[in-house]
Amino acid sequence: MGKFTETVKYIWDHAATPWILSAAAIISSGCYLHNVNQKYNVIPSRRQAARLNRRAERVQSKELQEKIGFSGIDLSYYAENGFSTPEATGKYSELERKTIECLKLANIIVDSRIDYEVTRGYDPDKALKRAKGDCETYAEMTYTQFFAITERLKLTELRDYAKFTEGVSGGEHAYLEIKLKGKWIPYETTVLKIPNGPVMYPTLATIFVKDNNVLRDPSKYIRKVSLQIDSSGEIHIISESRKSSRNVAGVR
Repeated sequence: MGKFTETVKYIWDHAATPWILSAAAIISSGCYLHNVNQKYNVIPSRRQAARLNRRAERVQSKELQEKIGFSGIDLSYYAENGFSTPEATGKYSELERKTIECLKLANIIVDSRIDYEVTRGYDPDKALKRAKGDCETYAEMTYTQFFAITERLKLTELRDYAKFTEGVSGGEHAYLEIKLKGKWIPYETTVLKIPNGPVMYPTLATIFVKDNNVLRDPSKYIRKVSLQIDSSGEIHIISESRKSSRNVAGVR
């Protein structure tokens, strides 16, 4: 075997083949990363910040909030009577409990509008028309309606306790997080099985959505980057792995 042939074979065996196989795995999976043990050490890039800032614009869109709607929830009851539920005492502070319940209500709304199906990319109009969506659809729509509910119930201070997150859990995944006792806990938006029809009051919502159904073990999730729109309206894109953040107001 000549030197040229040996060189080509060496490159193929040690460089080309692993790269091609890796690329094929990425393409076939439809995801960028699947290794749950992968360590992320990335400061949000300008492109990433711009993408999540566009997500923030959708979350705050009153037009989109109205398109998603509030079917299945009696918001007037909550406005008049508050959040007195069987799970409301003891374990969490009043603000933490209200945040949990508002997330549940938003999650119930979304679950009543769409069924889970793996899709590519998030288009809210298409998702609502097809009544189908994946984890990204569930998470962003739930965050959108959480934003709307806190506005309508005049509880905007709860926005400091919730955020949208992109990360890994079994595969690349989108979910929400809620701040409880000073720690960010994953809130899983894709697990509800709410029957269509009944209007949700606090007791029914608690029966159908137990805390342990949606609040998940943080060790099973790896956060890559998160988006929070706080009570003052500031947009924060945060890479927790480097304790870094960027205020991206105005970034496009």
